[in-house]
Amino acid sequence: MDPLAEKYYSVSPYAYCANNPVRYIDLKGDSIDLSSMSDQERSAYSQTIDNLKSKNEMFTKLYSFLESSKNVYNISYGNTVNDKGQQIGGVFQPEKNRSSIQFQFGKKLSMATLGEELFHTFQFENKDNYGQGSFNIEFEARIAITDMEYISGTPIPNYGGMESFQNDHSVGKYQGNSNSAISPEMATNSGFQNAYNNAAIIKQTRIEQIM
Repeated sequence: MDPLAEKYYSVSPYAYCANNPVRYIDLKGDSIDLSSMSDQERSAYSQTIDNLKSKNEMFTKLYSFLESSKNVYNISYGNTVNDKGQQIGGVFQPEKNRSSIQFQFGKKLSMATLGEELFHTFQFENKDNYGQGSFNIEFEARIAITDMEYISGTPIPNYGGMESFQNDHSVGKYQGNSNSAISPEMATNSGFQNAYNNAAIIKQTRIEQIM
């Protein structure tokens, strides 16, 4: 029986892959499809995920969110490039009901790379809660990575335009204690919001200058 049957009342709980096995593969009945990976890639990927889960509660919650999604996410390795043709660690491609995440082939996955693309799935599924107007989703994802790296006690990636904000983060200015993420109380604090907005503006300005 499909472990997520309650999410699909229109489909029999015993129907494999929404009754479309030619198009879909769903080995465990969950929301993450690793069928595009080789056995070796799948093993390495799963070991990396388990290792990060054991070290970081925020990453665990993010991955659990993905696992419980009503949508299916195909995760694979390939030649990931940005709009300029430059190789990047990973890329998230949103599609209705079945999105994909692709990571750079042959490159060891890090908290930063995994966290950023997984956080994009969170943004995608909660896009209706962002309100109207433009929103710098890349900046928000990198704030999430900064938070995850801080909790793990590992070096925080330096993202140009965010240095001041990240430096304050690295010394625990935005946390309730040394092992916590940014608290809801801090997130609604005017000082934090001003710092966040200033860093987002600087980051966006740098992006526009590069483009």
